Amino acid sequence: MTYTQAPKLTTEELDAYLSKATFARLCSLNPDGTIHAAPVSCKYENGRFLVATPDASRKARNLKRDPTVTLLFDTVGEKISDFKGAIIYGRADLKEATLSQFMFVGEVWIPADKLEAWSKGLMKLTKWSIITIEVEGMTSFDYAKDDEYDDALQG
Repeated sequence: MTYTQAPKLTTEELDAYLSKATFARLCSLNPDGTIHAAPVSCKYENGRFLVATPDASRKARNLKRDPTVTLLFDTVGEKISDFKGAIIYGRADLKEATLSQFMFVGEVWIPADKLEAWSKGLMKLTKWSIITIEVEGMTSFDYAKDDEYDDALQG
């Protein structure tokens, strides 16, 4: 028997999952060929992903040199079999962030009436870029759909 991966999310499930996701791990290539992985706030919009980053960050410097990127979304529920996620492969484009583009970063934590002031405050600290990720490939997994995995967990 060969076991490789849990069943995928359907197209509808994947779109709903990514639309609700606010955090991911962004992976880029360091100059020495190692992988730089960083947690990021992320927004899924019109089939693309947006990530804000300080312009001087390692991920921004890496992506300016090599736009190859992998973005990992994953969530765990109350049971290990609730584990699901998506892996996005793509190319990144960096542009200077405007205030309206940047504000999604705080939407998860900051009340709507304070979001603009919070965003302006962060933008005073450093120059920010918006990374737009164009999808070149995607896969997903949903262990809740996997009877073999669930049976194996039962012993």
